[in-house]
Amino acid sequence: IGDRAFYECIKLKFINTLHGITRIEGWACKQCEKLESITFGKKLSVIDDYAFSECFSLSTIRFEGDAPYIYDNSFPIYFYHQNL
Repeated sequence: IGDRAFYECIKLKFINTLHGITRIEGWACKQCEKLESITFGKKLSVIDDYAFSECFSLSTIRFEGDAPYIYDNSFPIYFYHQNL
């Protein structure tokens, strides 16, 4: 998913099984305020900086395969303290 592909997409609530996606670039879904849940496919290997930062409704992240390399600040800071 490219840089800023869904940046500030305020209607986005769910991302389900991203098959074939290997990388989520920086700011891809930043400030998607209503995003609640993400399911990543098996091929994902990297989530770049700030990809999902400021997604304050995000409560669930699932990996169908191994967890990818996750850069700093990829998710809202509260998420690290509660879930990772």
